Amino acid sequence: MERRTINFSINLILIFILFLSEIHCVCKKVTTASGSLASKKFCSGDLIFEENFNKFNKKLWNHEISLYGGYNGEFQWYTNDRANAYTKEGKLFITPTLSYKYLPCKCYKALTSYTLNLSNCTNADHEGCSMTGRPNEIINPIRSARIKTDKSFRFKYGKIRIKAKTPRGPFLWPAIWMMPSNSVYGGWPNSGEIDIMESRGTDQILRGTEELGNRRVMQTLHFGKYHQFTETHNTNEEGFHKQFHLYKVDWKPEYIKFQVDNYPVHIFHGPFQGNYTKSINNIAPFDKQFYFIINLAIGGTNGYMPDDANYAPESKPYANSDGRRVGQTKYWNSKIWKGIENNPDESSLQVDYIKVWAF
Repeated sequence: MERRTINFSINLILIFILFLSEIHCVCKKVTTASGSLASKKFCSGDLIFEENFNKFNKKLWNHEISLYGGYNGEFQWYTNDRANAYTKEGKLFITPTLSYKYLPCKCYKALTSYTLNLSNCTNADHEGCSMTGRPNEIINPIRSARIKTDKSFRFKYGKIRIKAKTPRGPFLWPAIWMMPSNSVYGGWPNSGEIDIMESRGTDQILRGTEELGNRRVMQTLHFGKYHQFTETHNTNEEGFHKQFHLYKVDWKPEYIKFQVDNYPVHIFHGPFQGNYTKSINNIAPFDKQFYFIINLAIGGTNGYMPDDANYAPESKPYANSDGRRVGQTKYWNSKIWKGIENNPDESSLQVDYIKVWAF
């Protein structure tokens, strides 16, 4: 009888401890998550997202399919083709390929004359779903991919770690970034954008003494009515395309901290300038759930590939004032894309893993 009483008492104590632990866990966390594959229950310190790219998970990653140019006058055709987004040896590859090979005659002429109508198109802006090629305004000449977790995983606050290798190639524009699930504070950039890694594939882009080529990566926050942004960057003499680097973001209610490997950290504190009176948080607009985006763009006429810079080894074959259709025609006619075609792995944005822990 005495033994039963002792066992009963021990069980009560264990249940009470578990109850207190659950309360403590719920009270402590500030991270939230939603989406079809998001963790339903977690505590501060828990790993809530892990993508190791052992296979391409179609339930996790949603494709953009469009010719719209990313609102930056870019030259790529985003597809859901496994030639452009695939996994190999436990890594994600986003690889550019040549558009003409996927058009009816598989010849250059198709870029200047064919009418391309996309099925399952996701963005019709700027001839995004249908485009007719003309001699001086060709169809987007390069195919690539943009994938995102907008339906499967969205979160607010967390410790983010992404191991990736940037591509090398003329006018490649890789990015790993985040956008808000809902534009609570208004259209872009009012509701925010978090750029975890952004770079350029060209070997050398010198604007004065400033190096903008593949030896530099940027980590940036976009916000505010008048497109304010705050940027930090790191440089690496051998280039970030030579090996994998670890991109780190600590996103908390008090601040957002960026880091690349063990390079110097930059911390951005609020409040951020803008119409954020709806929020009591200093970190607004970065106090809402965001989702991941990974893409590899080509070219662009918005100024990201500046006209007032010296490019090497290939010079810039177009001006931003040309606009997208003329700009991508000049890009194609210059044949600098041959380096991309001949070196698919080197031209690919590669991601080893993405992990997120709750705060």
